[in-house]
Amino acid sequence: MMDLDAKILLKYEPISKVGKGAYGIVWKAIEKSSKKMVAIKKIYDAFTNDTDAQRTYREIFFLLEMGNHPNIIKI
Repeated sequence: MMDLDAKILLKYEPISKVGKGAYGIVWKAIEKSSKKMVAIKKIYDAFTNDTDAQRTYREIFFLLEMGNHPNIIKI
């Protein structure tokens, strides 16, 4: 659980690590207040340079645009 910040752990209960890549790590977790299953993605150094910032922005944009699809997580 050391990959997740203390602020995140106050709101979410991590269940398991789903995957890890060059840009970040994804956790399966439960939101403590609603008991809903969620995915948490921590992106490493998301805004250290223009390329990483653009990549992070693009991923958030795509998640927002496809949020109504049943196989896409909502942001």
